[in-house]
Amino acid sequence: MVVLTTHSMGEIAEVHHRMPLILKEDELRDWLYDNAVSEKLLEQGAAALKKEVVEN
Repeated sequence: MVVLTTHSMGEIAEVHHRMPLILKEDELRDWLYDNAVSEKLLEQGAAALKKEVVEN
C-alpha cells in the first residue's frame, strides 16, 4: 500500500497544507512512467475532495 500526498488546494487548504492524492488502479502505471500524466493528476487532486460540514 502506498499513500501519496500533495500540496493542498481549494477548500482543503483552509484545513491543512497537505492532502491525499487518490489514484485509481488504472492510473498507477501512468503515474509511475508518464510525467505529463503525473502532473495532470496532481492538478486534479482537489477535484475528488470536497469540504463538508458534519454536525454531531
